[in-house]
This record gives sequence, C-alpha cells and structure tokens, in this order.
Amino acid sequence: PIFNTGRIEWNWALALGAVSIGGNLAAGTTNAGGTAVVQGEGSFALGVSIGDAVGVFGQFFMIWPRGIDPLPYVGAGIAAQVAPRFQLDATIDVGLTDATTRVSVSAGMTVLVGSSESARAPTPAQAQ
Repeated sequence: PIFNTGRIEWNWALALGAVSIGGNLAAGTTNAGGTAVVQGEGSFALGVSIGDAVGVFGQFFMIWPRGIDPLPYVGAGIAAQVAPRFQLDATIDVGLTDATTRVSVSAGMTVLVGSSESARAPTPAQAQ
C-alpha cells in the first residue's frame, strides 16, 4: 500500500450552473513499501450535477515521482453530498502508459470546515 505522509495542495473550482471545472497542483511525500518518495501531482476535472446533491465527473491527472517520468491517468467518478459539510466520492482511473497502474478504484470523503458560507454544496469537480 501507498500512504501520503505529508502534502501541500492548491485547488481551484469554477461552477457555471450545473457544470463545474476544477483542478489542483500538489507536492508531498508518499510512503511506498516503507520508502518515502517525493512527488508532484496535477489534475483537471469536468463535472456535471445530476441532482441537488449528486454529480458525476471526468478527470485527467498526472503524478510526477521524483526521478521518474510523469505518470498520466484518466478517470471518472461520482460525488454525493450526504450532509451540508460532508461529501463522499468514488472514482475509477485508468493509467495511460505501461509504467502506470492499469486500473484503480478509489473512494474518498471531504469534510468542509470554516464559516457557514463555506457550507455550500461542493461542485463535482471538487471531488477529485
């Protein structure tokens, strides 16, 4: 298994009605089999709301492990806001090169913190 051990991330999102776009840039370390690996990441996602609290999204992302060529992926997923400050998501991603993991399935959650203004429904692109 691979675990993040430290990370800094910049995210952005723009919603235009039911459609949203977003992305991120990140850098950090992962623990891959007991070895710390420094890597960068970048992504771009396009999402569409299909209900008041559910959206689907497609994404392209790359991971740049230090000293290795970038690893590109494409994926799709679904995100559901289950409470005003709590979102669940699931994705399936496909690696685009022989060096990438061929298919991966993942799930995650987002907990929003801050003022009541930040409790607005997150856009599907924020689920990436």
